[in-house]
Amino acid sequence: MDLREHLQTALGETYAIERELGGGGMSRVFVATEQSLGRQVVVKVLPGETAGALSMERFRREIRLAASLQQANIVPVLSAGDAGGVAYYTMPFVKGESLRSHLTAKGILSVSESVAIVRDVARALAYAHGEGVVHRDIKPENILLSGGTAVVTDFGIAKAVAASRAETGSTALTQMGMALGTPEYMSPEQALADQLDHRADIYALGVVAYEMLSGRTPFAGRSAQAMLAAHAIEAPPPLDERRPEAPRGLVTLVMQCLAKEQADRPQSASALLAALDAMTTPQAMVALRPPMAERPSVAVLPLANLNAGADDEYFSDGMTEDIIAQLSQIKSVKVIARTSVIRYKKTEKTVKEIATELGVSHVVTGSVRRAGQRLRIVAQLVEAASESQLWARTFDRDLTDVFAIQSDVAEQTVRALAATLTTDERARIKKLPTTSIEAYDLFQLGRFYMEKWSAEGLEKGIALLQDAVVRDPHYAAPHATLALTYAIRGYAGVLPSDRALAQAESEARVALALDSSEADAHIALAYVEYFLRWNWSAAAREFQTALAISPGSSHARTMYGALLGTLGRLEESMTERLAALELSPLDSFSTFNAGYGYLLGRRLDDAKRLFRRAIELAPHNIGAVYGLGIAHIAAGDAAAACEAFQAATVADGAGSVSKGFLAWAYGVAGRPRDAEPILAELTAAATTQYVSPYHVALVHHALGHTDEFFEWLERAYEERSMWLVWFHVTPTFDTVRRDPRFDSIVRRMGLPPDAGLPPS
Repeated sequence: MDLREHLQTALGETYAIERELGGGGMSRVFVATEQSLGRQVVVKVLPGETAGALSMERFRREIRLAASLQQANIVPVLSAGDAGGVAYYTMPFVKGESLRSHLTAKGILSVSESVAIVRDVARALAYAHGEGVVHRDIKPENILLSGGTAVVTDFGIAKAVAASRAETGSTALTQMGMALGTPEYMSPEQALADQLDHRADIYALGVVAYEMLSGRTPFAGRSAQAMLAAHAIEAPPPLDERRPEAPRGLVTLVMQCLAKEQADRPQSASALLAALDAMTTPQAMVALRPPMAERPSVAVLPLANLNAGADDEYFSDGMTEDIIAQLSQIKSVKVIARTSVIRYKKTEKTVKEIATELGVSHVVTGSVRRAGQRLRIVAQLVEAASESQLWARTFDRDLTDVFAIQSDVAEQTVRALAATLTTDERARIKKLPTTSIEAYDLFQLGRFYMEKWSAEGLEKGIALLQDAVVRDPHYAAPHATLALTYAIRGYAGVLPSDRALAQAESEARVALALDSSEADAHIALAYVEYFLRWNWSAAAREFQTALAISPGSSHARTMYGALLGTLGRLEESMTERLAALELSPLDSFSTFNAGYGYLLGRRLDDAKRLFRRAIELAPHNIGAVYGLGIAHIAAGDAAAACEAFQAATVADGAGSVSKGFLAWAYGVAGRPRDAEPILAELTAAATTQYVSPYHVALVHHALGHTDEFFEWLERAYEERSMWLVWFHVTPTFDTVRRDPRFDSIVRRMGLPPDAGLPPS
């Protein structure tokens, strides 16, 4: 009779064994149904030779202590017994996966996810240690991930086995690693069989953290005995050598957990939690992140147009943008985005002044002259501090060599900066996007008109990009640019969002079928999944793919940061938003979005500072005006919010969005007589034309009309209003987020249920 049959026979009708999950050195694991309650449990069975070496009475007594642990991050023991000579214990079945499975699938975890898991495990340890229970076997197999939370299983089992063995005087278990733990995660005192206390768990958690952040344990790849010796006497390789971008404070804390001497580690799990809380606020995580400026950094200034007519400027501007795009694909170089360098077109500022304003060490300058089918480009790389020329070159070639010139400029810049250019990066920047110079010229001109952000420019730009595709049906870039144009215009409300995003998806699919490395097409698809489908994981994958292709894309980083904010991952969100701002420090869009990240983190002074800066950079950025008004409301300054939203109604042409914000501010300010006429106007208008239901809901919220608020919020849900992707994380609705109707919308959108809770 095999173990499953034997166990089922011994347990009788109490449990119905369903399947085996597998196990580890200490157990085999079965899923069963507890018949009396109809619930799933896990039955863990100790090997037969183990049970024979145990005092079952002592084992049961020790298990009782473990069963008394009741804490959210601990999987409790339900029962224990001897089923026909087989020692077993039961625990609730937890839906999810083990940290071991998660690490096997992902390899290395993000800093934010790693910190969240360490924090959850530390909470479990703090409680258990306070109850006198030391785990003794913290490892990824004993950490389960369920519903965005880490829970710890098998608390007290190692101690129960060790105590039971001691009572019988048996040494049979020593070879199995059961009482000692698992060699890869053993503290020095466990490895040396010395007296141990709760600090052994802190060491093991340090090893788990090290593995999550670096992809392997400190002494991986050695025999069990060699591992034990290394834990006892050998310093682990510094974590920052294996994960250089990890925050320095976090690296220091993990290495402190791995100290050989117990007195040199955090002295309690509570102390470890306090240290994590002190260094992993959104602002601290960003401050601790190694600055991008430590990489070689460069700004490509607008190439001067040496042709006589201003009509040729589209070509010199396009050349500048394409060289920036080439360099942005190279991870080892920080490259300032076009949206910031375009301000220096025809500037009289010195290279040193520009470099200081943009936060770079080097600047590329040059000029373009096109005559018929001949092209002359002069380019030079200047070190800003000394204003010395590192290289200079004149390219005098046929127009058909334009792409080779762009890749040459990028390669020479990387070489002069002593940066790394990988094989894949070199292949991408040398790839020929089209064989038709006519198609390329139409593409350049179409992109030039698109960037004017006018109705006329949009119409002309779309037509020219479509002409480019006619000239070369295999040219992916025009499709990608069209896709991103539709996506951004739909997001900004310039075009109807659902129709624009559908067009964005269509163009993006065509672009990627032609060339899967078109980063703009992946960004456009991310917009579609984010704002139209609310498919958060798909949107994240598209943003991540775009960033893998073009790590220097400030646009992709900005919007990926926005998505992370939607998911309540504020630390990662703020890191991405600030990284985008480093790449485009004079861009109103990146500045506004960084401000919004601070708003979500309730850092209101920082948020208002960046919103004002965004408005200064681009007075037409109405999103920044909205953000400023929201920040004023969150700060308790409704009067200032009214002023901001009054200005927005002028800029917005008194649309439903700005009117809704203004009436909301009036309501919060205690001015219902001013708010109610606007609400009535919006409600009446909604019967004959489109009115943003989200903003009608806002007004009802301010006036205390809770039922009407949720009625209009449901309308926003039904039409998949893009404003709704942030409703649960902004401070706007902090007072109603505990209402079950609020939670219902959050759940139906597939959002984390506690993502919008204010920081404690």
